[in-house]
Amino acid sequence: MMKTAEINGKERVVIETSPKSGLWYVVLAWFVGVLGIHNFYAGYFIRGLVQLILTAISWMFGFIPLLVVIAWVFLDMLFVSRDAQGIPFKGDIGVVTVVKIIAAFWLLGNMYYIYSSGVVIIDSAEILPSGQEVSVEMTE
Repeated sequence: MMKTAEINGKERVVIETSPKSGLWYVVLAWFVGVLGIHNFYAGYFIRGLVQLILTAISWMFGFIPLLVVIAWVFLDMLFVSRDAQGIPFKGDIGVVTVVKIIAAFWLLGNMYYIYSSGVVIIDSAEILPSGQEVSVEMTE
């Protein structure tokens, strides 16, 4: 929707947009947040592009940038309540808060599961002198 308004004696075009949905922002952040889709939706194009690029190149840096993006998206999901133009998100704040809490517990629960189940095994090993080989035999 476009309107014209007089600002400092000059006629200017003012573009009004309808508020974005807070629920959609949270759902997009939860499911496709590492691609920056939620920030594109809210008008934060630079943030979304940075998240997309960091996710795309993370394999080259041992997926550490992906961990940074995951933390960033988690904080976006919990604390961003306005779009890029400063307009508050629309929707029932109670529903949005419940979805945020569910998403937070889901993420933290999965992190705990990965940590406690040994899915990711971090083992300290001795650094061997060059030329020395190691053989590993696994039995059940």
